[in-house]
Amino acid sequence: EETAEEEIEGRLGAVAPARVEQVELLRREEDERHAEETRGPQSGLALESAPLALRADRGVVLAAVRRAGAALQFATEALQDDYEVVFAAVQQDGAALTFASKALRGNRSIVLAAVTQYGYAWHAASDALQADREVALAAVRAPGCGAVLESFSEALQGDLEVVLAAVQQDGTALEDASEALRGSREVVLAALRQNGLALKFTPEVFLTHREVVLTAVRQSGLALQFSQLREEREVVLVAVRQNWRAIEFASVALRRDPEVMAAAGSSVFSVARLSVPD
Repeated sequence: EETAEEEIEGRLGAVAPARVEQVELLRREEDERHAEETRGPQSGLALESAPLALRADRGVVLAAVRRAGAALQFATEALQDDYEVVFAAVQQDGAALTFASKALRGNRSIVLAAVTQYGYAWHAASDALQADREVALAAVRAPGCGAVLESFSEALQGDLEVVLAAVQQDGTALEDASEALRGSREVVLAALRQNGLALKFTPEVFLTHREVVLTAVRQSGLALQFSQLREEREVVLVAVRQNWRAIEFASVALRRDPEVMAAAGSSVFSVARLSVPD
Protein backbone atom coordinates (compact mmCIF):
# COMPACT_ATOMS: atom_id res chain seq x y z
CA GLU A 1 0.00 0.00 0.00
CA GLU A 2 1.33 3.44 -0.93
CA THR A 3 2.29 5.79 1.87
CA ALA A 4 0.57 9.16 2.22
CA GLU A 5 3.71 10.85 0.88
CA GLU A 6 3.92 8.53 -2.13
CA GLU A 7 0.25 9.15 -2.96
CA ILE A 8 0.82 12.89 -2.96
CA GLU A 9 4.11 12.72 -4.88
CA GLY A 10 2.49 10.51 -7.48
CA ARG A 11 0.23 13.38 -8.40
CA LEU A 12 2.93 16.02 -8.75
CA GLY A 13 3.24 15.38 -12.45
CA ALA A 14 -0.51 15.24 -12.98
CA VAL A 15 -1.36 18.72 -11.76
CA ALA A 16 -0.67 22.04 -13.39
CA PRO A 17 2.54 23.85 -12.32
CA ALA A 18 0.48 26.44 -10.49
CA ARG A 19 -0.76 23.68 -8.16
CA VAL A 20 2.59 22.13 -7.38
CA GLU A 21 3.07 24.47 -4.45
CA GLN A 22 -0.20 23.28 -2.88
CA VAL A 23 0.84 19.63 -3.20
CA GLU A 24 4.25 20.36 -1.73
CA LEU A 25 2.52 22.11 1.18
CA LEU A 26 0.54 18.94 1.88
CA ARG A 27 3.74 16.91 1.75
CA ARG A 28 5.49 19.26 4.18
CA GLU A 29 2.57 18.90 6.55
CA GLU A 30 3.04 15.12 6.42
CA ASP A 31 6.73 15.49 7.27
CA GLU A 32 5.97 17.82 10.17
CA ARG A 33 3.55 15.31 11.62
CA HIS A 34 6.29 12.72 11.92
CA ALA A 35 8.80 15.20 13.33
CA GLU A 36 6.55 16.92 15.87
CA GLU A 37 4.21 14.42 17.52
CA THR A 38 3.48 16.83 20.36
CA ARG A 39 1.71 19.13 17.98
CA GLY A 40 -1.15 16.64 17.66
CA PRO A 41 -2.88 15.46 14.48
CA GLN A 42 -2.64 18.74 12.56
CA SER A 43 -1.14 17.52 9.30
CA GLY A 44 -3.62 17.16 6.49
CA LEU A 45 -5.46 20.33 7.45
CA ALA A 46 -3.63 22.19 4.67
CA LEU A 47 -6.37 20.71 2.53
CA GLU A 48 -8.44 23.73 3.60
CA SER A 49 -6.41 26.04 1.38
CA ALA A 50 -5.95 23.56 -1.47
CA PRO A 51 -7.68 24.20 -4.81
CA LEU A 52 -10.92 22.39 -5.60
CA ALA A 53 -9.14 19.94 -7.90
CA LEU A 54 -7.10 18.62 -4.98
CA ARG A 55 -10.03 18.63 -2.55
CA ALA A 56 -11.84 16.48 -5.10
CA ASP A 57 -8.84 14.19 -5.60
CA ARG A 58 -9.58 10.94 -3.78
CA GLY A 59 -5.94 10.00 -3.24
CA VAL A 60 -4.97 13.40 -1.86
CA VAL A 61 -7.98 13.48 0.46
CA LEU A 62 -7.30 9.94 1.69
CA ALA A 63 -3.74 10.96 2.51
CA ALA A 64 -5.00 14.02 4.38
CA VAL A 65 -7.69 12.31 6.48
CA ARG A 66 -5.36 9.50 7.46
CA ARG A 67 -3.27 12.16 9.20
CA ALA A 68 -6.08 14.40 10.41
CA GLY A 69 -9.60 13.07 10.26
CA ALA A 70 -11.00 16.59 10.58
CA ALA A 71 -9.64 17.33 7.10
CA LEU A 72 -12.78 15.57 5.88
CA GLN A 73 -14.62 18.86 6.31
CA PHE A 74 -12.61 20.35 3.42
CA ALA A 75 -13.25 17.48 1.02
CA THR A 76 -15.91 17.71 -1.66
CA GLU A 77 -19.40 16.40 -0.89
CA ALA A 78 -18.76 13.43 -3.13
CA LEU A 79 -15.77 12.38 -1.01
CA GLN A 80 -17.66 13.04 2.22
CA ASP A 81 -19.97 10.33 0.89
CA ASP A 82 -17.09 7.97 0.01
CA TYR A 83 -17.04 4.98 2.39
CA GLU A 84 -13.28 4.43 2.36
CA VAL A 85 -12.46 8.12 2.81
CA VAL A 86 -14.91 8.57 5.67
CA PHE A 87 -13.89 5.33 7.37
CA ALA A 88 -10.24 6.43 7.30
CA ALA A 89 -11.21 9.83 8.71
CA VAL A 90 -13.24 8.52 11.66
CA GLN A 91 -10.61 5.95 12.52
CA GLN A 92 -8.14 8.79 12.95
CA ASP A 93 -10.60 11.16 14.63
CA GLY A 94 -14.06 9.95 15.54
CA ALA A 95 -15.36 13.51 15.62
CA ALA A 96 -14.90 13.63 11.84
CA LEU A 97 -18.22 11.77 11.64
CA THR A 98 -19.80 15.23 11.84
CA PHE A 99 -18.51 15.95 8.33
CA ALA A 100 -19.66 12.71 6.74
CA SER A 101 -22.69 12.56 4.48
CA LYS A 102 -26.08 11.84 6.02
CA ALA A 103 -26.05 8.40 4.44
CA LEU A 104 -22.71 7.46 6.03
CA ARG A 105 -23.72 8.85 9.40
CA GLY A 106 -26.32 6.12 9.23
CA ASN A 107 -23.81 3.43 8.29
CA ARG A 108 -23.27 1.10 11.25
CA SER A 109 -19.65 0.21 10.48
CA ILE A 110 -18.68 3.86 10.05
CA VAL A 111 -20.46 4.92 13.24
CA LEU A 112 -18.99 2.08 15.29
CA ALA A 113 -15.49 3.04 14.13
CA ALA A 114 -16.15 6.66 15.01
CA VAL A 115 -17.55 6.11 18.52
CA THR A 116 -14.87 3.57 19.33
CA GLN A 117 -12.27 6.26 18.66
CA TYR A 118 -14.26 9.10 20.27
CA GLY A 119 -17.42 8.29 22.18
CA TYR A 120 -18.98 11.71 21.77
CA ALA A 121 -19.14 11.12 18.01
CA TRP A 122 -22.39 9.35 18.98
CA HIS A 123 -24.08 12.77 18.68
CA ALA A 124 -23.41 12.81 14.93
CA ALA A 125 -24.88 9.37 14.27
CA SER A 126 -28.31 8.88 12.74
CA ASP A 127 -31.29 8.58 15.08
CA ALA A 128 -31.53 4.87 14.42
CA LEU A 129 -27.90 4.26 15.36
CA GLN A 130 -28.13 6.47 18.44
CA ALA A 131 -30.66 3.94 19.70
CA ASP A 132 -28.39 1.00 18.82
CA ARG A 133 -27.16 -0.81 21.93
CA GLU A 134 -23.85 -1.91 20.42
CA VAL A 135 -23.11 1.65 19.30
CA ALA A 136 -23.97 2.94 22.77
CA LEU A 137 -21.66 0.42 24.42
CA ALA A 138 -18.79 1.32 22.10
CA ALA A 139 -19.33 5.02 22.84
CA VAL A 140 -19.27 4.76 26.63
CA ARG A 141 -16.28 2.41 26.51
CA ALA A 142 -14.19 4.96 24.62
CA PRO A 143 -11.56 6.45 26.98
CA GLY A 144 -12.95 9.37 28.97
CA CYS A 145 -16.34 9.31 27.26
CA GLY A 146 -18.56 7.67 29.87
CA ALA A 147 -20.48 10.90 30.38
CA VAL A 148 -22.05 10.55 26.92
CA LEU A 149 -24.56 8.39 28.83
CA GLU A 150 -26.28 11.68 29.65
CA SER A 151 -27.62 11.90 26.09
CA PHE A 152 -28.81 8.30 25.78
CA SER A 153 -32.42 7.17 25.81
CA GLU A 154 -34.06 6.10 29.05
CA ALA A 155 -33.87 2.51 27.86
CA LEU A 156 -30.09 2.69 27.50
CA GLN A 157 -29.70 4.58 30.77
CA GLY A 158 -31.47 1.64 32.36
CA ASP A 159 -29.28 -0.99 30.71
CA LEU A 160 -26.94 -2.53 33.30
CA GLU A 161 -24.11 -3.33 30.89
CA VAL A 162 -24.20 0.11 29.27
CA VAL A 163 -24.27 1.93 32.60
CA LEU A 164 -21.49 -0.18 34.10
CA ALA A 165 -19.30 0.56 31.09
CA ALA A 166 -20.07 4.26 31.40
CA VAL A 167 -19.28 4.60 35.11
CA GLN A 168 -16.09 2.60 34.70
CA GLN A 169 -14.92 5.33 32.32
CA ASP A 170 -16.40 8.24 34.26
CA GLY A 171 -17.82 7.65 37.72
CA THR A 172 -19.90 10.82 37.60
CA ALA A 173 -21.94 9.27 34.76
CA LEU A 174 -23.80 7.63 37.65
CA GLU A 175 -25.88 10.81 37.76
CA ASP A 176 -27.47 9.87 34.43
CA ALA A 177 -28.20 6.23 35.17
CA SER A 178 -31.78 5.18 35.77
CA GLU A 179 -33.09 5.43 39.33
CA ALA A 180 -33.04 1.66 39.61
CA LEU A 181 -29.38 1.39 38.60
CA ARG A 182 -28.33 4.27 40.84
CA GLY A 183 -29.66 2.05 43.61
CA SER A 184 -27.54 -0.90 42.47
CA ARG A 185 -24.63 -1.64 44.80
CA GLU A 186 -22.65 -3.10 41.88
CA VAL A 187 -23.07 0.04 39.77
CA VAL A 188 -22.42 2.41 42.67
CA LEU A 189 -19.19 0.66 43.69
CA ALA A 190 -17.95 0.64 40.09
CA ALA A 191 -18.61 4.37 39.83
CA LEU A 192 -16.87 5.15 43.12
CA ARG A 193 -13.79 3.15 42.23
CA GLN A 194 -13.40 5.39 39.22
CA ASN A 195 -14.34 8.66 40.96
CA GLY A 196 -15.14 8.81 44.65
CA LEU A 197 -16.93 12.12 44.20
CA ALA A 198 -19.71 10.21 42.42
CA LEU A 199 -20.94 9.53 45.97
CA LYS A 200 -22.83 12.78 45.46
CA PHE A 201 -25.16 11.02 43.02
CA THR A 202 -25.96 7.93 45.07
CA PRO A 203 -29.27 7.44 46.91
CA GLU A 204 -29.25 8.49 50.56
CA VAL A 205 -29.20 4.89 51.74
CA PHE A 206 -25.61 4.57 50.51
CA LEU A 207 -24.39 7.64 52.39
CA THR A 208 -24.41 5.60 55.59
CA HIS A 209 -23.22 2.38 53.95
CA ARG A 210 -19.76 1.72 55.33
CA GLU A 211 -18.34 -0.24 52.39
CA VAL A 212 -19.67 2.28 49.89
CA VAL A 213 -18.37 5.31 51.76
CA LEU A 214 -14.95 3.74 52.35
CA THR A 215 -14.69 2.93 48.64
CA ALA A 216 -15.47 6.55 47.84
CA VAL A 217 -13.00 8.16 50.27
CA ARG A 218 -10.22 5.77 49.28
CA GLN A 219 -10.49 7.10 45.76
CA SER A 220 -11.10 10.73 46.75
CA GLY A 221 -10.89 11.87 50.35
CA LEU A 222 -13.07 14.84 49.47
CA ALA A 223 -16.00 12.46 48.98
CA LEU A 224 -16.30 12.63 52.77
CA GLN A 225 -18.35 15.80 52.30
CA PHE A 226 -21.22 13.75 50.82
CA SER A 227 -21.09 11.05 53.47
CA GLN A 228 -23.14 10.73 56.63
CA LEU A 229 -20.30 8.89 58.36
CA ARG A 230 -18.25 11.96 59.19
CA GLU A 231 -18.20 10.98 62.85
CA GLU A 232 -16.68 7.56 62.14
CA ARG A 233 -13.01 7.62 62.93
CA GLU A 234 -11.90 4.97 60.45
CA VAL A 235 -13.75 6.62 57.58
CA VAL A 236 -12.29 10.03 58.40
CA LEU A 237 -8.77 8.63 58.76
CA VAL A 238 -8.97 7.00 55.33
CA ALA A 239 -10.28 10.23 53.84
CA VAL A 240 -7.62 12.55 55.28
CA ARG A 241 -4.85 10.14 54.39
CA GLN A 242 -6.01 10.32 50.81
CA ASN A 243 -6.48 14.10 50.87
CA TRP A 244 -5.65 16.19 53.93
CA ARG A 245 -8.29 18.75 52.94
CA ALA A 246 -10.96 16.19 53.80
CA ILE A 247 -10.44 17.10 57.47
CA GLU A 248 -12.68 20.08 56.78
CA PHE A 249 -15.63 17.70 56.41
CA ALA A 250 -14.99 15.61 59.52
CA SER A 251 -17.04 16.11 62.68
CA VAL A 252 -15.81 18.79 65.07
CA ALA A 253 -14.63 16.14 67.51
CA LEU A 254 -12.60 14.27 64.89
CA ARG A 255 -11.06 17.45 63.55
CA ARG A 256 -9.45 17.76 66.98
CA ASP A 257 -8.49 14.09 67.22
CA PRO A 258 -4.67 13.78 67.47
CA GLU A 259 -4.48 10.77 65.14
CA VAL A 260 -6.71 12.41 62.55
CA MET A 261 -4.65 15.61 62.77
CA ALA A 262 -1.44 13.61 62.42
CA ALA A 263 -2.83 11.75 59.38
CA ALA A 264 -3.79 15.04 57.76
CA GLY A 265 -0.37 16.47 58.53
CA SER A 266 1.32 13.42 57.02
CA SER A 267 -0.82 13.82 53.90
CA VAL A 268 0.20 17.48 53.60
CA PHE A 269 3.85 16.51 53.99
CA SER A 270 3.54 13.88 51.24
CA VAL A 271 1.97 16.42 48.89
CA ALA A 272 4.70 18.94 49.71
CA ARG A 273 7.41 16.38 48.98
CA LEU A 274 5.86 15.57 45.62
CA SER A 275 5.72 19.29 44.81
CA VAL A 276 9.41 19.95 45.50
CA PRO A 277 11.58 19.31 42.41
CA ASP A 278 14.63 17.04 42.79
